[in-house]
Amino acid sequence: MQSFTYNKYLERVREVLSTTQETSQQGRAMDALRSLWETRSSTNVGLNIEVWSASRNDAELRRRAAALLAEKRKLVVEGISAALGAEATKLVHADALATLILSVLDGLSVASYIEGDSAKTEEAYRLFLYLLRLGVEQLDSGVASTG
Repeated sequence: MQSFTYNKYLERVREVLSTTQETSQQGRAMDALRSLWETRSSTNVGLNIEVWSASRNDAELRRRAAALLAEKRKLVVEGISAALGAEATKLVHADALATLILSVLDGLSVASYIEGDSAKTEEAYRLFLYLLRLGVEQLDSGVASTG
């Protein structure tokens, strides 16, 4: 069930990326993040929590969950690389940034699920995007000054 849910989630994100009207790299990256965030509400957060808990005692379940997460991270890394370009990815490890992005989105989803306060979660998500943009701008200025 989790595999099916994750694969549907990834399909929706890929669909958004393939149909985006954005032409700039940063615009495409923001579309990708937005699609990750918006499709998280249609995934079953409760199921994910159950799977994460059960995987502590089930090595095969943990392996499958890890493989699905790796696929999700790969998609984010591709978006990061496309958005930041080759020069900026020399300054930031894209896999680490993808892990951070996915961790924040998962954490916000769990918080929203547990607390039930979608307005607070949306505010936190907007703050995360703002901080991410600031970081990207810093990378851009660092690449420009070194390039």
